[in-house]
Amino acid sequence: MTIRWLQPLLIAAALVGAVPAHAQMFEGLPQQIAMTNLLLQPAIDSAKRAARGETEATRRPAATRRGPAPPAAVAATGYRSSPSVTARVRRQFADWLRSSTSADAAQKQRIRQALLNADFVGQWSAAVRADGLRAGDAADALGAYWLLNWMIANGRTSNTGAEARAVRDQCRALLAANPQFTRLSDAQRQEMAEIWMLNFLLHAAAYGEAMSGKDPATLGKLGDAATARFRNEMGVDLRRLRVTLTGFVPA
Repeated sequence: MTIRWLQPLLIAAALVGAVPAHAQMFEGLPQQIAMTNLLLQPAIDSAKRAARGETEATRRPAATRRGPAPPAAVAATGYRSSPSVTARVRRQFADWLRSSTSADAAQKQRIRQALLNADFVGQWSAAVRADGLRAGDAADALGAYWLLNWMIANGRTSNTGAEARAVRDQCRALLAANPQFTRLSDAQRQEMAEIWMLNFLLHAAAYGEAMSGKDPATLGKLGDAATARFRNEMGVDLRRLRVTLTGFVPA
């Protein structure tokens, strides 16, 4: 994905300016934050070990090793999409934006209407298609979201498809190994994935606008906010990670 290419197509372009920069990068739906903490505990533990200086070779969990995910893991993170779930996610996100933004009532209504009418799943799919990611799998949605925030935290403007797929495979293994996730219904997996998609679009729009405007102050704030979000909510320091063909490893 390339940030400069992403920015013009995003539904979130209408939201940038209405949502403060710190909210764009630090906030999210509360239920999603709690669920992320639960499901990514293996990644949190791995990041904490890395912070203690334990080596990748001796401590990196099996979930982060090279190699494609087995068919069972793919099935464990996929879901059958339902239009009713997408509609519910739209409403929830629109309600959150309405309560979180500083826009006036008329602007909030325009934002809400734009969001409710948008094919955000299609737009997310277009943004990540070149990297080989797709809708219908929570690992793809989480991988794209995590990678984007790492890019923002570290001032990156692009990544390779191989890197994106490696992070996706890493996330797939982490989710597939988590019994709480595997017990989720299709609807619950879809809701999680689509909330990650919407957050991805919002964050990419904010970052893309700051990058296009050559605004180093805002870029710094967005990077700090992305770092703080992952550190505070997940125990992961994005600036102490690097991305490789096996996914994220200690920097």
